[in-house]
Amino acid sequence: MYEDAKSIHKTYDKFDLEVFRKSLLDILTAFRAGTRKNRHGARQEINDLNDTFVEMETAGVPANFIVKLKQQQAQLLRSLFRINYIQRIRFIPSAFILARTIVAIIIVVLLFTNIDPFYGGLALTGTISFIMIYMNILIQTVSVPFHSAGKTRDDISLFLLREASDHLSKK
Repeated sequence: MYEDAKSIHKTYDKFDLEVFRKSLLDILTAFRAGTRKNRHGARQEINDLNDTFVEMETAGVPANFIVKLKQQQAQLLRSLFRINYIQRIRFIPSAFILARTIVAIIIVVLLFTNIDPFYGGLALTGTISFIMIYMNILIQTVSVPFHSAGKTRDDISLFLLREASDHLSKK
């Protein structure tokens, strides 16, 4: 969006490109925070771009350029809504309960099963228990892709937002 606005600004310099750039930086900051904590933070910042579009209209920018930017604004909102939806929903809660129950039953059965030799059975029970418990943890991690800390290896990386912010920060 910034690159489009920058090229428009070359011909129609009456609108404030710096305000638009700062608005985009605010959106990136709120968007990044919104994926982890405040789910509705970026919505207002994205809607605030409408002020810049009105300013562009008064500066004489042709409607087709503004429409393109508004379409990109709508795409930002769609992306925000998708991320919020994915973060909020619980994928088949009954399947989580079923998986945890199966793991508990398998571990209890393995503990009460007599497997000879003893140390081989202990190693087998420990290995299977580890795999089953880890699968439960993995299912839980996948169900919430944007953890509040945002620093686990299993989180979805938001490096593109950081790179876009760095690009916008360099006038």
